[in-house]
Amino acid sequence: MLGLLNKLINPIMMFVLQSRFHSLFSKDLMLLTFTGRKSGLRFTTPVMYVRNGDRVIVAVAEHESKIWWRNYRKPGGVAMLIAGERLTGRAEAVTDADPQRLDRLFRHISLTHNKLSRFAGYQPGAPEGCVAVEIRCD
Repeated sequence: MLGLLNKLINPIMMFVLQSRFHSLFSKDLMLLTFTGRKSGLRFTTPVMYVRNGDRVIVAVAEHESKIWWRNYRKPGGVAMLIAGERLTGRAEAVTDADPQRLDRLFRHISLTHNKLSRFAGYQPGAPEGCVAVEIRCD
């Protein structure tokens, strides 16, 4: 059901986030552009984020059904549109294979965007089953 909802809403969010009305949603949503690791094609998707200086953290809700974050199991380049500003960076997926780092990222997300961390399934001190993508801006 959520997949169908995303297919309907994502194009609308992409349009708004690229328009002069981006401030309606850009506090919580950004556009992430990446190159598919298998296809080599460029894709853009809206994602919820938290910004901390030169870092951007994305909590991947329902990560089992999402494919985009898997492109960053190994660090790679990414482009972002955040609040009307175009940025580039280097992204890396963080899974429960590195529980301390993942917990640290989700604790930061929880401080500024508690709903996002809960939506991604995070429980303080127990990040098992969660995924975050950490982006270091250029």
